[in-house]
Amino acid sequence: MEKKKRNSKRRSTTAYALIKFKNLSLLVESGCIEWQGAIDNRGYGRIYVEGKYCLAHKWGWESLHGKVQTGLELDHLCRNRKCVNPNHLEAVTHEVNMQRGNGFAGINARKTHCLRGHPFNEENTVILRLSSRECLLCRRIRQERANKRAIENRRLKRERNMVSKMFCDSV
Repeated sequence: MEKKKRNSKRRSTTAYALIKFKNLSLLVESGCIEWQGAIDNRGYGRIYVEGKYCLAHKWGWESLHGKVQTGLELDHLCRNRKCVNPNHLEAVTHEVNMQRGNGFAGINARKTHCLRGHPFNEENTVILRLSSRECLLCRRIRQERANKRAIENRRLKRERNMVSKMFCDSV
C-alpha cells in the first residue's frame, strides 16, 4: 500500500488555520483564551498561516475585525501575552500601549507625585523630552544645594590658596 502525500498547501490555508486556532486555544478562569501552541521568545503565541508565521493574537483579532490600521498596534488589556481573546485586545497607538504597560514608561506615566511627594501638575511640572517630566520644586531644591556647594567649594579654594601663599612666602 502506498502512503498518500500530505498536501502542505492545505496546512497553511486560512480555514485550516482557523481550526488550528480553535484547537490550540484554552479558556482559563481569568477569561483569557490562552494560546497553547508555539510561543516566541517574548511570550506571544505564533501560528503558521499562508506560508508564514504570524502572531496568534493579531491573526485572531484580524480574522474578526480586519487589518489593524496603520500606526496602531494591539494592546492586551489583560496584560497576558499568551491571550488570544479578541475581547481582551484593543487597537491603540504605540505610545498608549507603552503607557498602559508594566514597563518603565507605563509605571512613570501613572505617577501623580514625585519622589518627595510634590504633585505632578501644570504649575509644578516641566516636560524635558518627548516622554520625560521633572518636578519644578525638586529642581529648585537641587539647584539651591548645588549653588551652596559651589559657594563652599570657592571659599575652600580661596582658603587653600591663601594657606599655600603663606607657606610659599614663609619659605
